[in-house]
Amino acid sequence: MGTKFGLSKLEFIDDKILIKNFTSKDGLKGSGFYPRSACIDSKNRIWWGTGKGVEMIDLNRFSASDAPPTMHLNWLEISGEYIDYRSISDSLSNEIKFDSIQSFSNYPLNLEIPYSKNHLTFYFSAIDWAAPHKIQYSYIMDGLKDGWSVASEESNADYRNIPYGDYTFRVKGKEKGKGESGDWGEAFAYKFSMLPSWWHAWW
Repeated sequence: MGTKFGLSKLEFIDDKILIKNFTSKDGLKGSGFYPRSACIDSKNRIWWGTGKGVEMIDLNRFSASDAPPTMHLNWLEISGEYIDYRSISDSLSNEIKFDSIQSFSNYPLNLEIPYSKNHLTFYFSAIDWAAPHKIQYSYIMDGLKDGWSVASEESNADYRNIPYGDYTFRVKGKEKGKGESGDWGEAFAYKFSMLPSWWHAWW
């Protein structure tokens, strides 16, 4: 369906109507579709008239993926500071410990952090997702008492004053607008350890 805001795809599944919307962020040149301007030609292409010209979608090639997004951790900030873990300073390398760095990303593996740097910010995104503006995220920190966060479009999670212990940060995503009918993708998991302060450690 063409609307004045873009295109809408309607699906009828089990007595429910699922609506998927497409706007200029999805590649449309114009968003104001004129009434009674749609036409399907002999090559199974659909044409619409808009305020900026004519839009065409080849229905032989068009596909709107229903697969939930696959999550990926992009980088990790410590104490509000962006760190290039491949060229870390000597002073910082004496404080935090890790085995290696994830390929094509900027976060360390098997990270151990001193208690004095117990403020972490995780930045994440979906892998190969055509419309990142349509994703909602939810996250949780195994080891803390908090449950999964409320779904939102924010692509980062900020934790302050993390107690010492072993943790697993998990984040998952789903397509925005599907409500309860949308499937969450498999959660990405990142494990790390927060070391105890000296007064909590064996002398």
